[in-house]
Amino acid sequence: MKALENPEKLPASLRVVRLFWANGVRFFLSIYGRYEITGLGRIPRTGSVICVANHASNIDPLLAWSAVYRVRELHGIAKIELWNNPVVACFMNCMGSVSVTRGAADRAMLKTTFNLLEQGRAVGIFPEGTRSRDGRLQRAQPGLALIVRRSGAPVLPAAIIGTRNMMPPGKPFPRPAKLRMVFGDPIYFSEETPKETILRETMEAIARLLTDAGEPTESPYIEDNDLIEAEN
Repeated sequence: MKALENPEKLPASLRVVRLFWANGVRFFLSIYGRYEITGLGRIPRTGSVICVANHASNIDPLLAWSAVYRVRELHGIAKIELWNNPVVACFMNCMGSVSVTRGAADRAMLKTTFNLLEQGRAVGIFPEGTRSRDGRLQRAQPGLALIVRRSGAPVLPAAIIGTRNMMPPGKPFPRPAKLRMVFGDPIYFSEETPKETILRETMEAIARLLTDAGEPTESPYIEDNDLIEAEN
């Protein structure tokens, strides 16, 4: 099964399946993960927004999508390999996900993402680009800054907690674990904001949310900050 060319125009058949998936995911996470969502009121109800979060488990997309789905539709950007499995592909299309070919300049992904944001939709991105193998925050991929500057959409940071305990990288099946997702306040950048500043402040916001939620986390840009302070 291929990814949808226009994920904002979900066929009626997939909308019905999406409702089934949404309720199923919520039930699974509420029972198996006893999940808790904090800060839903910080999610803009209308207008374009780029949701970003840390990524340490394959459970992360399920938790993020089901959390935001309470408020609005979220179109997550996901690696194209997920569409190789027909069941997973169906789920990704039901979520209105956007496929991306990693390690290459994926112009089709960028075009679709910009179209979604121009229509005032919510797009989900894991800035690190892939799962963190050791659970620590990794530096953000530069593509995030490009999307933020060209779209002008605010960045909504979020912290995902517990998914690594439920299903760490390399484990094929989940195990019971307490899950949490905490949303922060939107961050607004201008088109003149340096790319490095967008990447650094985004990851710093995620690190603060994790730390405030009881998961002490350092920004992957802490060494850069130390250097800046030393120069000043």
